Amino acid sequence: MKTKKRLLILLCSLLSFGCSSKSFTIDGTITGMKDGKIYLQILEQNKLQKIDSTTINKGHFSFNGKVTYPSLMFIGPVGNKQKYLQLFVENSNITIKSHIDSLQSPRITGSKSQDLMYSFQSSQNNLNQEMRMLIKQFRSTKEMDKKRTYRQKLIALNQQSIKDQKEFVQSHTNSHVTVYMTAYDLKDKFKTEELKSLLIDYKKNFPKSSLVQQLDQEVQKIESTAIGHHAPDFEVTDINGNKVTLKSFKGKYVLIDFWASWCGPCRREAPNFVNIYNKYKTKGFTIFGVSLDKDEASWKKGIKEMKLSWNHTCDFKVWKSDLAKLYNVQSIPTCYLIDPNGIIVAKGIVGEKLYHKLNELIK
Repeated sequence: MKTKKRLLILLCSLLSFGCSSKSFTIDGTITGMKDGKIYLQILEQNKLQKIDSTTINKGHFSFNGKVTYPSLMFIGPVGNKQKYLQLFVENSNITIKSHIDSLQSPRITGSKSQDLMYSFQSSQNNLNQEMRMLIKQFRSTKEMDKKRTYRQKLIALNQQSIKDQKEFVQSHTNSHVTVYMTAYDLKDKFKTEELKSLLIDYKKNFPKSSLVQQLDQEVQKIESTAIGHHAPDFEVTDINGNKVTLKSFKGKYVLIDFWASWCGPCRREAPNFVNIYNKYKTKGFTIFGVSLDKDEASWKKGIKEMKLSWNHTCDFKVWKSDLAKLYNVQSIPTCYLIDPNGIIVAKGIVGEKLYHKLNELIK
C-alpha cells in the first residue's frame, strides 16, 4: 500500500484524539470489481481529496492510518463517481463487504459512527419510501387535482424529514457524524441562532476539527449578510469598465441580483425585475446585477435578450465569484435588498413579495 506523506499531515490535522497511538484498519471485499488501483479519499471543502491508495486483488483490499475524529471517506477508483462507496472511518478495525453493483449499500462493521448513521437512515426509511411512492404517483397522473394533492403531501413529508434530521443532529452533538450532516446537508435548514448553538457544542467536542472551523466561518458569513446587518462593502468593475462600490449606491434602495444567463429560474424571474425596475427607478431604487456566468458573450447576450437595462458586473468565476462568496450565495437567483443607509432589509424575495416590500418601503 502506498501512502503519501501528506496523508499523515492531513489526517493528523483533520481527523486522532491528540494523535494517539490508536489507528484504523479497513479490511474490505468488493466482489465483481476488477483488479487494479483503488483510492481512499476524504471530503474536504466539498471536494474529494486522495489520501491513500492500494491495489484491489480478487475483490480484496485494505487500508490503515489514523484519524483525529470520525471522518467521512470514499473508497473507489478516482474519476468514476458511480463506483465508490462511502463510510465513516474512526480508529478501529473496520470491515466492508459489498458488490460492485451495490456500492451505495455496503455492509460495514466496526465503526460506531457508521452504526449511528445506519440507525438514523433506518429511522428515515419509511418516510423515504412514502416519498418515492408519491413521486411515482405524481408523475403517473395527468389529473391536476391529484397532482396538487400529491405535491402537498410531498411538501409535508419533506418538512417532516428536515425536522427529523434537525432533531437528530441537535441530540447527537457529541458525534462528528452530525458535524458533517450540519455542514453539508442542513446548514441552510437551521436558523442562524440554531447554528451558533450547535457550534458551541461542536467547538467543545471537536476543537481540532477543520470541518467545524469551516462551518464556523460559513456561519459568520451567513450572519454578516443577515437582515438588519450592514451589507458587506465591495469594489468591482462594471460592464462599462467603471469602478463600482456599494457605497456608490448610498441614498438609494438597491437590489443586488445574483443571476446567470444559463439559469432557467433567473430567466423566468427577469420580466418581474424589469417591471419592478421601470416602476421604481425614478423613486430612489436601482438594481445591480452580479452574474455567475463563465462566458462574456453569453453574459452580454443574456442581458440584451432579457432587456436588463440596469448596471451589471461579472468576474467569470461562476460559483467562485468573489461577490458570490462575499454574500454567501448558495443558489441563484439570490437577491439582497439594501436600504439607503446600506442595511440589508430583505433577502431572497422575488416577484410579488418584492413588489409588496418596495411598496411598503418606497412611498
